[in-house]
Amino acid sequence: MKTKNIAVEPKLAALANYLECDAADLTLERHDHYGLAVYSIGSAEYAIGDDAEADLAWDASLDSYISDCIEPELDFDKLGSLGNYVKFDREMWLRDAKMDGRGHSLSSYDGNENEQDGLYIYRIN
Repeated sequence: MKTKNIAVEPKLAALANYLECDAADLTLERHDHYGLAVYSIGSAEYAIGDDAEADLAWDASLDSYISDCIEPELDFDKLGSLGNYVKFDREMWLRDAKMDGRGHSLSSYDGNENEQDGLYIYRIN
């Protein structure tokens, strides 16, 4: 079912159109997803934003991964003198990580990025 002709916030309307549901069935969550608005329907949650917001969220997601997963494992002291030669190239890692696209980082459910009405949607659970 398409969203009825009522004044609805663009993100809410786009998500309702994408999900083929009524906008009233969606609930804006109190939390965000790296700055993207999050709406739920039933137990499913979707993050949505425009191109610029999605790029910012993507950068924040990758930075969070580096801080939470990579940097704690970089214990150069354990490598002894070899630690002087081992370096983590953050920019190269970011470039490589971005090869898979935004959905890979922002959609923890299926890794997909979906576009609807000029906005980008990510299922996150």
